[in-house]
Amino acid sequence: LPPAATAATAAPPPLPFPDAAPMPDSEPGRSWSDVRSDFARDGVVCIRGSLFKDAGWVEYLGVECDVRLKALETACMIEEYTPKGNPGRFCGEMDVSRHDSAAMPAGENRFRRYVFDSPAARLAAEVTGSTVVNFFYDFLFVKEPGTTEVTRWHQDEPYWAVKGEQVCSVWLPLDPIPKSTCLEFVAGSHLWEKTFAPIRFADGRPYEPTTLPLLPDIESERNTAGDAGGGDGGGGCG
Repeated sequence: LPPAATAATAAPPPLPFPDAAPMPDSEPGRSWSDVRSDFARDGVVCIRGSLFKDAGWVEYLGVECDVRLKALETACMIEEYTPKGNPGRFCGEMDVSRHDSAAMPAGENRFRRYVFDSPAARLAAEVTGSTVVNFFYDFLFVKEPGTTEVTRWHQDEPYWAVKGEQVCSVWLPLDPIPKSTCLEFVAGSHLWEKTFAPIRFADGRPYEPTTLPLLPDIESERNTAGDAGGGDGGGGCG
């Protein structure tokens, strides 16, 4: 498992990154300069292996996922996206790394350790070309086999309280994901200079109040996306 956490419960100061991180062995011939160029052009990059899998983070978080999910259910803190009576389950909750209520299991918070001790912050710094990384929040999505609900097309930025060019989400799947259900992006959409209304994943209704326009019908003019395996990390901007 990864080394023991040294970060205190309170958020530490922004972390400096003076040295370049090595690219994963699964990305031969690719440099961080290449990654940054791809990110600037497409608004998303996939780095297979992503410094996570070999270090044990995928297995480490996978063990914690079921434990945290049950605790969130007990505390009535989970948001369900699958209507009652539909097969499977799609649910989610934000700020899992900050949950320290009495309903949560005792001991370490592995999601907090992921935030502060894993390569996630390093990956965000390298992708955006930043020397400082500030953590905003985490979000745990759980979608069980047989679930028919899809994750609705959306922009991340309208859900955030921040703006900027050096902002990204780091996506880490804990299971291998087939092409038919993998995470997808519209390449270059971050350059549209348009912001669309954030929507509720459960029913697709926009959050109120909002004066932002609805997102175009992406599904009718979709492009194909590649596979994402467990341990592949993606950096995506809103």
